[in-house]
Amino acid sequence: MKLSIVVPVYNVERYVAECLDSLLEQGLSDSDYEILCVDDGSTDRSGGIAEDYARRYRQVAVIHQGNRGLSAARNTGIRAAAGEYVYFIDSDDLLERGVLGLLYQLADEHGLDQLLFDYQRFEDGQAVACSGQGVSPDRLVLFQDPLEMRRHRAVPAWRTAWNYLIRRSVLLEYGLTFPEGVLFEDEEFNYWLDRCAASCGYLDQRLYYYRQRADSILRTFMSSKVFPQYIGGRLKLAARHQAVLRGFRAGTPPRLRAAVTEGELENRVIDEVQGILNFLLYKGEREMLRRTVDALRAQGLYPYPMRWRRLVRRGPLKKRAIDAVSFCYPVGWYLQLFIAVRTRLP
Repeated sequence: MKLSIVVPVYNVERYVAECLDSLLEQGLSDSDYEILCVDDGSTDRSGGIAEDYARRYRQVAVIHQGNRGLSAARNTGIRAAAGEYVYFIDSDDLLERGVLGLLYQLADEHGLDQLLFDYQRFEDGQAVACSGQGVSPDRLVLFQDPLEMRRHRAVPAWRTAWNYLIRRSVLLEYGLTFPEGVLFEDEEFNYWLDRCAASCGYLDQRLYYYRQRADSILRTFMSSKVFPQYIGGRLKLAARHQAVLRGFRAGTPPRLRAAVTEGELENRVIDEVQGILNFLLYKGEREMLRRTVDALRAQGLYPYPMRWRRLVRRGPLKKRAIDAVSFCYPVGWYLQLFIAVRTRLP
């Protein structure tokens, strides 16, 4: 089988049929690809709609599971996939019609582990007319690996889980999965994918339609309802980064095609903790910040070491400024000063 499409489904009865319709017109015979709908404990009609498609189309299958989140649904899809390549799509979004077969041909012809393409946004409620643009091979740029590709200025900086094809054997060989219980999980997944995949390409075409919803995680993660979950997920990631760093220092580095250094792993720990503190200060909930610092301290993540190399590492000016301001957070009085100032602001 050429391609497995993983579609996490959770309470999207308004959108899932439109998403599946876009996947059924992709220039592939029904025996060449599969559409794996992973119903993550939906409480609306989403699972039933997916089942209806499975009854009508042999390439559609539905897997039902209890609600465990987007990452768990994608991981279930990875385990069930049988295609040479895997493609993830969110069930409230759309894919340009008639492109997946051509994308597979490009990836197969050039022996790519990863094929990235661009996307465009549209507001929920806005009608989307697929352009029928097809795929233009002359707009494909090839790279030795994703690390080289990410440094290329023509490649979009915003990373997702749904704008590329990935060779399934890469996922299996390195045991790549999405971290569960974490928001914006694709950032973590893509960090490791970049260090496991080899030859790759970027197709400079907007083939994915990303729906912007008022209730999306991207727009609501700072709300009082979602923010504790966001911080809890980042605490899990910080502990995960710390475990990888400890393993590295104990002589068991992560198995990757492109090795990481101790300094890079240490920076990931510190970046995660500083990011947690920055968002808590921005939110301005003093009690939550106190509890979170206590949790970090209990895990041995606070205070963390100050490393001068972090002040001179390359990066966007905004990130370097944030690094400079947050450099002394592990000094107790410095963080308390920021807390005191923030709680006096509106």
